[in-house]
Amino acid sequence: MAPIDSILSGDVTGLAVGGGVLLLLVLLVGLLLTNRALRPLRRLTVTAGQLASGDLRARSQLFPRDDEVGQLAGAFDHMADRIEVAFAVQQDSENRVRRFIADASHELRTPVTALSGYIEVLRRGAAQSPEAMDAALGMMSREADRLRVLVLDLLTLARLDSRQQQPEDFDLAAAVGRLLDEGVPGMPPRVDRDLPRTPVMVHGDRGAIATIVRNLLTNACKYAPGARQVWSVRVDAKRARVDAHDDGPGIPASDLPHIFERFYRGEKTRSREEGGSGLGLAIVLGLARAQGGDVAIASAEGAGTTVTFWLPLAGAGS
Repeated sequence: MAPIDSILSGDVTGLAVGGGVLLLLVLLVGLLLTNRALRPLRRLTVTAGQLASGDLRARSQLFPRDDEVGQLAGAFDHMADRIEVAFAVQQDSENRVRRFIADASHELRTPVTALSGYIEVLRRGAAQSPEAMDAALGMMSREADRLRVLVLDLLTLARLDSRQQQPEDFDLAAAVGRLLDEGVPGMPPRVDRDLPRTPVMVHGDRGAIATIVRNLLTNACKYAPGARQVWSVRVDAKRARVDAHDDGPGIPASDLPHIFERFYRGEKTRSREEGGSGLGLAIVLGLARAQGGDVAIASAEGAGTTVTFWLPLAGAGS
């Protein structure tokens, strides 16, 4: 049996060595395959850490892949895109709020400072002179009126941002006609009208639309005093259209892109006394869009200005 035992012993040794080598190879191949399979997941983990640390531009960049990991990577990168957009919108909103608060504080501080100055002048003896007294009281009255208008505009913007609207159906042509009859300070004796005889029924907040018309009328009277004005109302597709034209000096091309920005004043109206608060057209745009409409302006120096706003017709849907 010695030869047989020797052969069996060699076979056992060979099997043991071969089995060990095979297991080692299987282990190495398994580690390589596992590392390769987990590499995309480790990439996702690193990208998630970068996003968590504030790098909103980090992406896994693992797709296109047809397997489950590729689908996961695609969903992850899409989520990162949405997060980046959301943060950008939030940042822009915060910047606009800060800028608005700074501008509003500056605008409010100016008339308050002026009133304080005139009060101090009166306290130092100007009240003993009737002429100085009248002049100071006149200036204080103008500053107080400007402060009142500015506060009312700011309240209008606050209500606009809070979406406080009371929509109803009413005749836009009749409403515009009544507002033109009421007029505003500085309005020319005659304003041409092109209003249809049949009702133009719109769906919107009556008070908001009245504010739009008054603001446009006030702007036309302020920046084009005494100039001819033409107001027209008509149906344009599925919307009602109002055109307010004046034959004034027009608006420079450099000012047109900024004309609807809050607190913006054109180059020719930098003075607060002449240019107002710079909120009128911003309010017009916000109120029109809150009704589901829009506003546009066409103007050129020496050719007058036409402001157009649209509103949805009653029953037209949105």
